[in-house]
Amino acid sequence: LDYVLDRAEALGIQVMLTVLNHGPYSVVHASQWEDNPYNAVNGGPLAKPTDVFTDATARELHRRLLRYIVARWGHSANILAWELWNEVDLVADPASPEVMAWTQEMARELDRLDPYDHLISTSLGGVEVFIALLNDDIDALVERYAFWSMPELDFTQLHFYGLGTTPLDFSADLGRLTRYLHAFGKPALVAEAGVNALGEAET
Repeated sequence: LDYVLDRAEALGIQVMLTVLNHGPYSVVHASQWEDNPYNAVNGGPLAKPTDVFTDATARELHRRLLRYIVARWGHSANILAWELWNEVDLVADPASPEVMAWTQEMARELDRLDPYDHLISTSLGGVEVFIALLNDDIDALVERYAFWSMPELDFTQLHFYGLGTTPLDFSADLGRLTRYLHAFGKPALVAEAGVNALGEAET
């Protein structure tokens, strides 16, 4: 990561530094749970992946991780933002009280630790958003994903990929989706987009 940030500075690139990705805690996509050191089978504190949001030991360890990350790399002017999760909806329902409370707690901790006041966000895999788009029911998501309204998150995010052979019209669909994200009164970032989320080996 030192090298990545050095190269970012040399090339004038801004980085959104992701703290957690869904893999180690997901059981629905690209799961790495069986190898996760937080898994009780491996001597960790968690009986199941979603306990990461409620277990006191896991939360304390994560606060320590945030402290280390900010102390080690927070000085970098090429860090645009901290991303708490990459695609948290592949671990648990982002609108659940547990995920909402965890997100608020960790965002506040980052804000407290970071003297440089970097932006803070998180991200979704976007499957539910994609389905809503196909059903022409985007407006319903504003209430469903009210977690974007929490003041601890500085901007909204979306990952948007095609599923299977369903055609996408990015020129129209991205505009509709970013209008939905702007309903929360914050900047919106389409952080990932593509015609298919799967690699060649997975199709």
